[in-house]
Amino acid sequence: MRMLGFLLQKEFIQIFRDKTILLILFLITSILLFILPPAAKVRTSTISLSVVDHDRTSTSANFLRKLTSSNQFRIGAYADTYEEGLKVLEKNKTSGILEIPKGFEKNVMERTKAPIMLEIDAVNGVTAGLSSFYFLQILERYIWEYVDGFGFQPGFRMESQEEIMARVEAEAQAEMTKRAKAEVASQARLAQAQQMMLARAEAETRLQEGVEMPRANQSPEARVTAKMNEWEKGEEITVPGLMIDAGGADVNIPLIEKPTESGFEQINMVVNHRYNPDGESSLYQIPSLLAILVCIIGAVLSALNIVTEKENGTIEQMNVSPVKRSAFIFSKIIPSWVIGMAILTLGLIIVWALYGIVPQSSYWSIYLVSFLFLVSMVGFGVLISTACRNQQQAMLLCFFFLLIICLLCGMWTPIDSMPGWARVIADINPLRYYIEVMRLFFAYGSELRHVLPQIGALCVFIVVFNGWAIWNFRKAR
Repeated sequence: MRMLGFLLQKEFIQIFRDKTILLILFLITSILLFILPPAAKVRTSTISLSVVDHDRTSTSANFLRKLTSSNQFRIGAYADTYEEGLKVLEKNKTSGILEIPKGFEKNVMERTKAPIMLEIDAVNGVTAGLSSFYFLQILERYIWEYVDGFGFQPGFRMESQEEIMARVEAEAQAEMTKRAKAEVASQARLAQAQQMMLARAEAETRLQEGVEMPRANQSPEARVTAKMNEWEKGEEITVPGLMIDAGGADVNIPLIEKPTESGFEQINMVVNHRYNPDGESSLYQIPSLLAILVCIIGAVLSALNIVTEKENGTIEQMNVSPVKRSAFIFSKIIPSWVIGMAILTLGLIIVWALYGIVPQSSYWSIYLVSFLFLVSMVGFGVLISTACRNQQQAMLLCFFFLLIICLLCGMWTPIDSMPGWARVIADINPLRYYIEVMRLFFAYGSELRHVLPQIGALCVFIVVFNGWAIWNFRKAR
């Protein structure tokens, strides 16, 4: 342990004497935490449009005023035809064309289709997608203003949602009343037919009383009922205006019945963004940038450390000295761990001070997972250093692998949308699992038990990278 202490002291003195390493640390931290977050926001500036207004009415003018008041769009040029607007777009003076057809106001007033054409330059797909999204939101708000009764000429007003519901309810109630009246009339005709049958039975009974003697103990009502039963068995009675279909089903008429509860209210849909109510992209990107910072620091420092010993010739002195190999390897790894954790702490402070973002989980969980990730990346850097002879080779090899690691980590492109071969590379990418953990800690407030699969993957990378680095270092000696 005493020998390890002296080696660590030598390593820290050597690191802080090297101005190049300190400059690299400063530049990487500044670029990733001060420059990239404001520049990488998924927002667009004001979009300039070429407006082709064939209608030229107050309704189209109100819509354009609503569009430009949102600070998302501005009118860059007015054109009389679509071809003129396209020429302006081709000169890169505007980013899109908005064409309002003739009869727009008339179609709106008559509540018919009122199409509007918006064409956006889709060379930048992100800008085009966001522009169309903003346009649809503004158009929706404009339509709801008309639904609420604003913007129409005097004497005309569109129905609100409450009025539409009331009208449909009234129509349904009228249909119910109509069906009830028809049923009452049907029952009345049926009762009338029964009375006619009863009167006929009584009349025939009186006629037979003069010929036949009445049966003993049988009342007149019983004789009438028996006569009606005989008719039902051997004779079909047809009542004019009455048609009964016992096998057919009633016509299904949709009815709207207002609930009896006094607290009934109309259902409104409200969209709530969980974990990120304001929809800020910084909450999604800044933890990823912090993870990339830790990755670069751990890999680059450890890769340059042993290579520097080779360039200075001190590696041969270390080989013939009584220093154990384990102490020598740990003396190269531990400083990278310490500096990586210090950079992580500095990054957490900068993120809190500049952007107001704090992790929802405990800091101990972040430091534990970050320590495991640093161990794996330091082992990866030592592995690179064992295969290189000078700092230039180490830097180029680090740049090659770190470029692949950072591009296929899931920050810039969702892993699910990658092709199959890219997903395979992402599965063996330690940064991918570390970014997942950082996002879970910052946005969701997850605990360690929620990230056990990611922790297991990092432990596998620790064993593979460090074991491979030690084996390759012994082979090189």
